[in-house]
Amino acid sequence: MVTLRDCKQVGMTNTFPPKKIIIADIQVDEEEELESITTTSIPGFILFQGSIVWVISTGAFYAMTSGGQWKSQGEGESSEGT
Repeated sequence: MVTLRDCKQVGMTNTFPPKKIIIADIQVDEEEELESITTTSIPGFILFQGSIVWVISTGAFYAMTSGGQWKSQGEGESSEGT
């Protein structure tokens, strides 16, 4: 399960309807769920560089790069499929 715990708005798009650009604090149950979280996977929002995911089952943390990839904060490796 993917849960958006908190976010900070850092901008808006110039599209219609506009979308909020956010730095998000997200939690997931399993690491495989990272693949479903992209910069545009949350309706109405665009995830920005620095968004963080906590994988509850392993305790791992990932941060989003400027290229939209999730980078492990413990090992410095990108997750597969993102």
